[in-house]
Amino acid sequence: MKKSDLRTGYRVTTRSGKKYTVLIDAVNAHGTESIFASKGGFNYFSHYDDDLRCRSENKNYDIVKVEVPCGPGTTLKDDDNGFITLWVRPEPKEMTLAEIEAALGYPVKIIERSND
Repeated sequence: MKKSDLRTGYRVTTRSGKKYTVLIDAVNAHGTESIFASKGGFNYFSHYDDDLRCRSENKNYDIVKVEVPCGPGTTLKDDDNGFITLWVRPEPKEMTLAEIEAALGYPVKIIERSND
């Protein structure tokens, strides 16, 4: 998913769990700018790279989920009803060796990869 794929009415979720509605070319005192809007404020598109990662040091602002409304008025609701998930950022899962073995169902030996 890229920033250019987003459309007005989509809902995005940041890593911290905050949800925003996408507004493309929203009118403001300085002209128009695309923003992510919520009841508590907004973020500018310009603060994000095309891969939907925030340019700030705080990675909690990275977008990890994009949803589309499945009916009129859905974007006005605060709940999760009426949205279909379009994309979820693939994140590496942290696991211990014991958890990996339990998931695979057999023992694992960690080896170093050769540089051949």
